[in-house]
Amino acid sequence: MITAKKLILNILLCLVFYSQATIAQESASQLQTITVESQSLKGNRLNISTLREVIISLPPSYYSSNKEYPVVYLLHGLGGKANSWLSEDDTQPNVQKSLESLYADNSIEEMIVVIPDSYNEPFLGGWYSNSISGGNWEDYIVKDLVPYIDKEYRTKANKSHRGITGHSMGGFGAFKLGMKHTDLFGAIYAMSTPLVTNPGYNYITPEMDFNVINQTFSKEKDQWQWVDKFYYSLAIMFAPDSNAPFYAQVPISTKQISDIESQTIASLLPLHQEKLRKSAPIIKLDVGINDGMLIDEVRGFSALLNNKGIPHEYSEYEGGHGDKLPLLVKTELFQFFSRSFDQQQSQL
Repeated sequence: MITAKKLILNILLCLVFYSQATIAQESASQLQTITVESQSLKGNRLNISTLREVIISLPPSYYSSNKEYPVVYLLHGLGGKANSWLSEDDTQPNVQKSLESLYADNSIEEMIVVIPDSYNEPFLGGWYSNSISGGNWEDYIVKDLVPYIDKEYRTKANKSHRGITGHSMGGFGAFKLGMKHTDLFGAIYAMSTPLVTNPGYNYITPEMDFNVINQTFSKEKDQWQWVDKFYYSLAIMFAPDSNAPFYAQVPISTKQISDIESQTIASLLPLHQEKLRKSAPIIKLDVGINDGMLIDEVRGFSALLNNKGIPHEYSEYEGGHGDKLPLLVKTELFQFFSRSFDQQQSQL
């Protein structure tokens, strides 16, 4: 028989366990994986799926409050996937673990982090750009995904509380989309960004040997290696031809190189520099000093931004293309956006 004393003790123990469980739940952010259908990707010539996976990290207090939160869009690189940002390998970034540590230390304000998966075959990724052949990956982000997130989640749905970032191809996408859509993004952090001034083919073939490059297009697609898919990604996204055998202008020649050069960030800048000056998004660029040709590209682009009167942060670090990315995710990435959101909030 349970006495009144034992009953009260059991109730108190239950309350303690419930309280501890609630505290544990509110100290950790939460991951969701959803599928978003993209209207913008319909009609691509390679029948790439319009159903796109998106990983979302919700802040610790999301389900215990009615607050609205700022949002960061995090873009992966060529050949990567959304879950590339959640690696259990210590040499690769794990965004979720970094966020949990930062929240526990009260180092950053709470935010929603949205990680779209833009991987596809056979060209690994669409450079967050639009192509009549390869699909409209820019529109997928800005016309499909951003409105979806603002509708389905409690976001602070304005540019002052929306940022975009990425590494490598994702860095290209972050700067390009942030530059073109200053009405959407108030903060831009581009890491190790390619295609700033360079058309890309000479990253791997420095002498720009068209005979070497065009060997790709004499092979069967099932024989393509990563480098072949990289070459193809540039062609189908920046020199498309919806009626050609590869749906791209191949073989590659100086004409295609010129087309790709016209889509580099530096070439697009004159079309958008006035918006960048007036809207004044908070911008950060960084690159490793051992990152091949990119160090000179990104360093020179920072100088160009200074020349154009476009404020930005710029830093270089000891490292190559991706070896310091886990450290940047832990110590730079979300701190930058937390500062940016605070700064823009104070200006409202």
